[in-house]
Order: sequence, then structure tokens, then C-alpha cells
Amino acid sequence: MIEWRHRFKKGGEAVAPEKLFTVPEAAALLSIAPKTLTDWLRAGKIRGVKVGRSWRVPESAINEVAQSGTRKE
Repeated sequence: MIEWRHRFKKGGEAVAPEKLFTVPEAAALLSIAPKTLTDWLRAGKIRGVKVGRSWRVPESAINEVAQSGTRKE
């Protein structure tokens, strides 16, 4: 798990750091296969950040999916 330390809103207001999870970590939290999560990230069904060749999933995106399912296109 990675935590962003320097996040700012428009206007320079500081925002609390958000935890970022690797695909295997996020998939385990959602009880799905890592391949499924990677497919969802590529399709835009869940928010994620590409770091080099790897994906990171923000905690808020995991919570959204856990509460309401994947985003509808």
C-alpha cells in the first residue's frame, strides 16, 4: 500500500492523503481475481492510477465499488 503525501485541491488547500493499493491488494479487499480488477481498470469501470506499468487503486474507488458495484458506462 502506498500513501500520497502531497495532494492539493484547486486553490492550494491541502487534502488528506489517500491510500493506494496494488492490484493484488485491492482485488483481495473486493474478493475478486486480480485479472478481473485489471480488466475493470482498463475498461474504466473502476478508478485507478497507472504508475509505470503497474496500476494503483485509491481506497475511495474500492469503497465505491464495495458499496455500489462498478461504474456503469
